[in-house]
Amino acid sequence: NDFYSSADGLPSEYVTGVTEDEKSGSAWIAHQKGFSCIYQNRIFNFSYPNAPSICAKIEVKSDSLWVINNGVFLYKIFYDNRPHLKALKKWDPGWRPDDFVDYITHSQIDSRGTMFLNKYSYGLFYTTSNGSLRKIHEAGLISFFIDRDELWTGGALSGVEKWKIIHDQDSLRLQLVQRFSQLPDNFIRTIVKDSAGNLWMGTVYKGVLKFEKQKNNSFIVRNYNSREGLSNPWVLKIVINQDGEIFV
Repeated sequence: NDFYSSADGLPSEYVTGVTEDEKSGSAWIAHQKGFSCIYQNRIFNFSYPNAPSICAKIEVKSDSLWVINNGVFLYKIFYDNRPHLKALKKWDPGWRPDDFVDYITHSQIDSRGTMFLNKYSYGLFYTTSNGSLRKIHEAGLISFFIDRDELWTGGALSGVEKWKIIHDQDSLRLQLVQRFSQLPDNFIRTIVKDSAGNLWMGTVYKGVLKFEKQKNNSFIVRNYNSREGLSNPWVLKIVINQDGEIFV
């Protein structure tokens, strides 16, 4: 194992995101003071385009780098003796810097290439081709999941909602399909889907909820908590591997 810290040139050890560029063998890291690239065992540092953040995300897709930090910023990556970035596009709404309460949970891209971005105290937004962010859901969401033309949302206390995404040229709207409010825990922290169409959701107090899909497209909700052997009911992340195993 290699360890990279402030002694090696990393400006901050408060790391909130790591992504790999497999073609170059480099790693891109989001941290409190900016973002960095480890390339050929050297660290190269970059500043955020707007303001420092404690909850930034970063992701490499092909030769592009996405940085989410109170907005969305898209770069093209170049390498020679060191990594270089060319700014391609930005969606900068001028939000104030994050704090521990007001965080960006994550982003997702739907089947048409529209990016969705959630910020807890501002709402759920989507990106447009003219570089703006448009609000599509009110504030208070903790998690969301996009499944083709469907959107699943989880709130701090509001439970789970299923929406249909309706596109209209460069705009879209949501149509509520179903609301699930009588759950063992209505604080939904993360949502993933398995290959059988079941949704798995992590909660703060009651472990894992499984929305088991039925033949008529309805769902049976099952709860996996300490009684079923879960060592801790506070679930922040769920990952499903290629073998269908679920890691919580």
